[in-house]
Amino acid sequence: TDSPSFPLDIYQSGSFMEITKASVSDIPDLCRLLDILFSQELEFSPDQSAQVKGLSQIIENPEIGHIIVAKANGNIVGM
Repeated sequence: TDSPSFPLDIYQSGSFMEITKASVSDIPDLCRLLDILFSQELEFSPDQSAQVKGLSQIIENPEIGHIIVAKANGNIVGM
């Protein structure tokens, strides 16, 4: 299958959401989302330095993979 090209702009329910690949500048917001997730799971606990290291490795090495983010009004709301 063909991969989508990014960024994608989606219009739904009266607002736009942009879907794009994460960049290094997105890491603080991605850590915030991971903190929310990990605080809800008993077997995980937030570890910002580990999160920054892992996210950086993925974002800086596209051969590993990609992190896709959803932005509403310029703010990351999902990954």
